[in-house]
Amino acid sequence: MKEEIKNATRKTFLELSEYLSGEQIYYFVLTTTGELLSPGHSVWTEKLLDKVTKNQIKPNENYNDLKSDLKWSYADSPLFYYGKKHFNLVENIFLKCPNLFDLTEKEYIKEFDNRINAMTNALIELDREGIFGIEDKRKRIMINVEINPCDESNIERAKKLNPNGGIVEEWLSEFKE
Repeated sequence: MKEEIKNATRKTFLELSEYLSGEQIYYFVLTTTGELLSPGHSVWTEKLLDKVTKNQIKPNENYNDLKSDLKWSYADSPLFYYGKKHFNLVENIFLKCPNLFDLTEKEYIKEFDNRINAMTNALIELDREGIFGIEDKRKRIMINVEINPCDESNIERAKKLNPNGGIVEEWLSEFKE
């Protein structure tokens, strides 16, 4: 499972990077539901955020407030699920997994941990390969595995997956608000 997530994520991230023509990606997440279904993925760049904010702004709406609302929203990115084709095998693997709600509590915890750890470890390994950048460039992108609706475990994964002192600090401070 982890290897397929890793391969799909690598292909997707590289395709997104090419599509964005070198724009700095500041947010890249694998996202899933509380049932830990097959992960989706989302990305934001500052240029994309400005464009979406300008397109969605309504009369009498505050531009900066809207921009702030969109900034970390996986679902509002027009690139949510961009490159979905790379995740077809991952989806098939997840479809073969047991329904979490048909399991005993002990089985549920084990299956839940296996799925979330597969996603998290895939990102860790890709990060070690340098796919998200190195040194200063790496500090400018926040990666995560997010459970939605938001859950406190997102914070722990964000801390685990990102270097201290980078853009993740901004995400953490806004998450707590």
